[in-house]
Amino acid sequence: MEAQAFLDRNWHPSQLYASGQVAHLSPSELGLTKQWGSGIFSFNFDLKAPQFDFKHPYGQLKVRQFSMKNVGTPYYLDYLSLHVTPQNNGTRLRLESEFADATAFGATDWKQIKNSAEKWWNMILKQKDVVEVEAHDSKRSYNNKIVATHNTGTIASDSTALAFGLHLKRTDFLQRILKIDISANQDIHVEGRITSDGSKFHLTADAPEVRIGSTELQNITQLRG
Repeated sequence: MEAQAFLDRNWHPSQLYASGQVAHLSPSELGLTKQWGSGIFSFNFDLKAPQFDFKHPYGQLKVRQFSMKNVGTPYYLDYLSLHVTPQNNGTRLRLESEFADATAFGATDWKQIKNSAEKWWNMILKQKDVVEVEAHDSKRSYNNKIVATHNTGTIASDSTALAFGLHLKRTDFLQRILKIDISANQDIHVEGRITSDGSKFHLTADAPEVRIGSTELQNITQLRG
């Protein structure tokens, strides 16, 4: 492993560069978590952080030849690249990998964004049964497109807390590594915008069939709240 760090005038880390190989990492042996049982991770990585600031992150992380072994079915991922750059109104994030490509830009208050996302999901669940009936009864073809709008109206760019786009190619990484109970029979494409207080959001998606936990979303055409 090679690493290089620079300190500012207050002796705080200001830049960080590192690369190397992790051959044996067991979170359970280290007493960190038993989320992956006795799983052992190995991977190669490159980290570049020319601006070491958690409030305004700027850097790139590349992971190659990632594997999780010592479990029932080993898991492998050839590459993952995460690039973060600061913007005037927050941060821009770009993910490129075998399982998904994603971009997001806007606020970095993830707690606030999480609360907003929970509000939308609860709204979708309340209307899911009604929407499914409408979708199955309709004779028109919508190409399985989901259109969701809460407090309908245009979201001004200056009030958008987060804008994002996602192309989910596979769900195995979410299932095996992030422990998210989700499955899909085809690729998922999602684009959306969110206001900072969660009062408005706009979401469009091409998702033929998705299961999240015990909730199945299929042939949904439109949601309104």
